[in-house]
Amino acid sequence: MRNYELRTELRALLHLPLYHLTFSFLAFAVFLGKLQSRRLDLDPWKGSLAALHLAVFSTVALTLHSVWHALAGAPVAVQALCWSALLLTFFGSWVAAILRPQRWWEWLRSNFAWLSVALFLGALSLGVIEASNWLWKPLASGTMKIAVFLLGAIYDDVSVNFENYQLGTGSFYITIEPGCSGYEGIGLILIFTLLYLWLRRDQLRFPQALLLLPLGCLVNWLINGLRIAALVVIGTNFSPYLAMKGFHSQAGWLAFIATSAGLVLAVEHGRVFHSGPVETVEEAQEAVYPAAPFLLPLLAVLLGTMLGAAFTTDFPLLYPVRIVFGVMALLLFLPNYRQLFGRPNWGRALLVGVAVYVIWIALVKSAPADTVWPLVSPGLAWTWIAFRVLGSSIVVPLVEELAFRGYLQRRLQSEDFEMVVPEKTGWLALGGSSLMFGLLHQDLLAAVLAGLAYGHLYRKGGLSECTIAHGVTNFLISVQVLALGHWSLWV
Repeated sequence: MRNYELRTELRALLHLPLYHLTFSFLAFAVFLGKLQSRRLDLDPWKGSLAALHLAVFSTVALTLHSVWHALAGAPVAVQALCWSALLLTFFGSWVAAILRPQRWWEWLRSNFAWLSVALFLGALSLGVIEASNWLWKPLASGTMKIAVFLLGAIYDDVSVNFENYQLGTGSFYITIEPGCSGYEGIGLILIFTLLYLWLRRDQLRFPQALLLLPLGCLVNWLINGLRIAALVVIGTNFSPYLAMKGFHSQAGWLAFIATSAGLVLAVEHGRVFHSGPVETVEEAQEAVYPAAPFLLPLLAVLLGTMLGAAFTTDFPLLYPVRIVFGVMALLLFLPNYRQLFGRPNWGRALLVGVAVYVIWIALVKSAPADTVWPLVSPGLAWTWIAFRVLGSSIVVPLVEELAFRGYLQRRLQSEDFEMVVPEKTGWLALGGSSLMFGLLHQDLLAAVLAGLAYGHLYRKGGLSECTIAHGVTNFLISVQVLALGHWSLWV
């Protein structure tokens, strides 16, 4: 690249990537400022310094290479002075474009504390990727020690090799790879906690609430040790294939969900981090969360799916678990649904459902797949099929339409989604919700097109019609599976 040697020299001169630090610092500054409900109170000059910064930026971009060669033979002190002046001019003109120079000192004094924290966090963030390359080894060692302690209470033949990161029993061994050491879970919990802090910034006490970041990381790491121990138990006592194929792939997500949910519940019902009175249990039960009736049923189904996948291998034998979870969540909010579903136009809903089925079958090719018959007795097999047909034709359409059409399509239209009537959702909201609907499914293109059809029908006839259409599509797929043996459409 044209100015690669220049950027390398600047990094060596300044001992850190200044442009990365700048953007990291700004991101944390905005984040921390918003957490404290602070106004940035910027006071830009009209046009003049903005134009000056644009001129400086253009000049630097056009002459940087020439300046680099001109200074190549100069003494180091002269180079340092020139580059410092150039950087100060560049960043100074940029800052002056958003805040009058005569207010710099006053503004810096009044915001010094949280700006210092933002600068520290910005500098710290630069080493996150590099740190993960060596951090996984001490994390893995700690994870192994936790797992060995837990396994020692169950087995007498626990063996461990800290050099190769292996542990297990006499009949089952595992090797802890970087992804299993815990740092991926720590990254996820950090992102979740930052989002939670942002969403609840008006109710939480800062800077005390920032302690949730290391607390969440510690809890997730401890649970990761429990996950590794459970993996060994399943592989030793039940099935090595189940341990590595099913449980191993899902247990990390289950640990993340458990940590996140526990953290939120502890904070919401505790008094340590709240800035005001904390809700009692009765008040929390009476609180109104408008999105809950639309989203929690889908989350319950997804949780059931993950639990089922953790304790099965290739075939979704525990499919009924997700349906039971979904029905329980729907029953919990049953009174909330009475006004959402009106009288449908059955002809239009059936027509759309059949059309989507035709599109789906045209795009999603059937292939050989496992069936339920060799796995269980005939009675249990027919029970599983009943859950599969009724679940995919009734429960799943209802749960998904509530989430993607009833909530997301309206939420993308307006923050106050409850006030948005279906016919007022625009094309952007329709496209965005359809894309998210597609990402939930394995066959992205077919699912996005289905989402567009259901979303457009939602604008015409509300939740009743799009739910019926969705159910018709899934029922026809079930008929094809059972009649023609195209089990790949189910699994």
